[in-house]
Amino acid sequence: MKINYKSKRIYVEGRTFQIEFWEEPWGSAILHYVCVSEIIPTEAKSFWFFRKNKTHEYKHEIDKRWGATNRVEWAMNEIGNYLRLEQERMKDRQDVEDFCNGTLL
Repeated sequence: MKINYKSKRIYVEGRTFQIEFWEEPWGSAILHYVCVSEIIPTEAKSFWFFRKNKTHEYKHEIDKRWGATNRVEWAMNEIGNYLRLEQERMKDRQDVEDFCNGTLL
């Protein structure tokens, strides 16, 4: 059972991230949770007679943990790591593409 639930959306590099905080009782202890997600807008196609597409949100969970001593700092670091790793993957893909096309030796 989630108690003391709080969330906040932040915008980084034109993208939306949601950070959620809550606590859960576990026996005689209280576990402190944090979850970081990216909010991705998606467009749902409607039927022809409605003629209006609806925008929905897809919540892509990046990571979740409990027991972090500084949950805000951990969440912000997770967003930074997520963006950095994404850029590294894109660079790797581009390097492979350039290598296979003969432009990178």
